Amino acid sequence: MQAFLRTDRELYSASHGPVGTNFAEGSGTTALTALIWGDQLIVANAGDCRAVLCRRGKAIDLTNDHRPCNPEEALRVKAAGGHICADGYLNGHLAVLRALGDHHFKDLKAPTGPDGAMEGPLLAKPEVASHTISPEDEFILMACDGLWDVFKSQRAVEFARQKLRDHNDPQLCSQQLVSYTCAFKSTYLISHNWLHTPGCKVLNKCESGGHH
Repeated sequence: MQAFLRTDRELYSASHGPVGTNFAEGSGTTALTALIWGDQLIVANAGDCRAVLCRRGKAIDLTNDHRPCNPEEALRVKAAGGHICADGYLNGHLAVLRALGDHHFKDLKAPTGPDGAMEGPLLAKPEVASHTISPEDEFILMACDGLWDVFKSQRAVEFARQKLRDHNDPQLCSQQLVSYTCAFKSTYLISHNWLHTPGCKVLNKCESGGHH
């Protein structure tokens, strides 16, 4: 969590330097991280990226999308003095409710929190969750909204699992996921990554799971 907040503060400092040095002004990004520590999988997310676990063929969402359609996030925004416009944008600016940077939107963040933390309708503070790894866990898909605008979580897991059965090459499978996404959506905001769980089976020999 501290890495998210520190990066956000550094972006603020970089965007509020002397005239001509504000190289970070207008910069902003969502962020998603995952850490395996023993039998624990810890994920942290700020924005509309998503981590999805494949557990014997079933997709399990490990994160929440911080979008205006998220009821809990919308309530938090309102309590912080923000509002969701009719077009689904936070204060008329952004389609995400958590992000690093974006300090040029003066009504979204301010350095008023403890230890210089930025507070306001737009949070850099990630949502952190911990999950116990099961022997049935195979892999984790981590991607930004560009991919999830095309794929439902379960469909993405089924697609990836079938490709891995074909060639068992995670890098190639990543490329195929992105290529398939690009066929339905522009290349704007599409990124993707993998995480294999410890002790996962050889993926081209994994057992079939149920489809939900």
